[in-house]
Parts: sequence; structure tokens; C-alpha cells
Amino acid sequence: MKKYVQLIITIVSFLAIATLIALTVPAIVPIHFGITGQADSWASKWVYLIFAFIPILFEISYQLYARNHERLNAHNHPYERRVVIVLEYIFLIINWGFLALINVGATRVSPEKLALFTALILGSMLIIMCNIYGKIKQNRYFGVRTKATLADERIWNLTNRMAGYIGFATGILLVIWGIVNYYFNIASPTVSLIILLSVTIAAAAAAPYFVSKYYAKKLMEK
Repeated sequence: MKKYVQLIITIVSFLAIATLIALTVPAIVPIHFGITGQADSWASKWVYLIFAFIPILFEISYQLYARNHERLNAHNHPYERRVVIVLEYIFLIINWGFLALINVGATRVSPEKLALFTALILGSMLIIMCNIYGKIKQNRYFGVRTKATLADERIWNLTNRMAGYIGFATGILLVIWGIVNYYFNIASPTVSLIILLSVTIAAAAAAPYFVSKYYAKKLMEK
């Protein structure tokens, strides 16, 4: 029963959102807010059920994966579980945040608050996910998976450990940047969002790739 608690939480959240949409939300609602905070895309309120279903999809997919790979890389399961739960709760927060906005008829959000929220979400994701990179063993589902890391366990360990340090440190910097910029307005919200997205992509994708190339070359030279 314990392993289905998270599935129950996501289903209850979905049903609660569906009920509120049916009873209180206007028929046509904004489904996207641009970088300036202005609503720029509209659709039927029932479209929100698609977003509300995403945490359930994550949980079902993980449950099926865990059942089929129960004995494969058992060492990694607790870390993979942590990542899935983090992703689910991030979507739950986003879903309920959007629901709160459209329920009061908002067509614009504060660009400053949007930039702060983005910094906190992206920073928290990097902190939590990259913190476990150095702890997971070689696998094809989670971690820095390149041709080099999958081919050599030494490259896997070195790359994932370094990628974890880089991502964790970047996550902390994103959170600090978001808070400092919100209170001291160092950069405009638009510029801040561009910085946040660019740095996140660099830390989560570009840096690990080049780190794996570096360690592969270094070990080959030996």
C-alpha cells in the first residue's frame, strides 16, 4: 500500500482540479503566459486536465518501470524515485498555481514574480537532481548518459560526479540570483528569465556533455 501513496496523491489532486474546473473556472482561460507575464494563448478550461494528468502519468510510468526493473540496478532505485517525486510535485505546484490564477480571472502575472518563481523552480530542480548524480551507478535511464559514459564505468563515475557538482552549485546560484534580483532589480525580468533558462540548459546539458568528452579523452591518453 505504501508504494501507491504517491499515486493516490496525484489522483486526488487531479480529481480536485477537475472539480474546481467544472464548478468555478470560466469556459475560456489563458493557458500560457509570455515572458513579460501577459497571457498570450487561450483555450477551453478543460485543457487544464491534460496538465493535471501529467503527475499521474509520471507516477504510473515509474511504477511500471520499477516493476519491470526490480532487480536491475536496484542500487539506483531510491535515487530514481526521488527524482520522479520531485518532478511530480513541481507539476502539482505549477498546476495549482495556474488554477489559482485563472480562477480569479487573471490575464497577467507580475514579471518580477514570474522570474523569481522560475529561479526557485529551476534552481531547486538542479539542486535535488544533481545532488544524486555522483551516487548512481551506470545505467541507461538516469544520469549523464553519453556514448563515453555508457561504454566505460570510470568515465561514468567521473562525469556524473563532476556534473553533480556543477549542477548543484548552479542550482544554488540560480536561487540566490532569483531572490537578489527580485529585491534589488539588477536585471529586468525578461533578461533574468533568459539568463535563468540559458544557465540551466548549460548546467544540465552542455556542461555534462563536455565533461564526459574531457574525461574520455583524458583516460584514452593514459
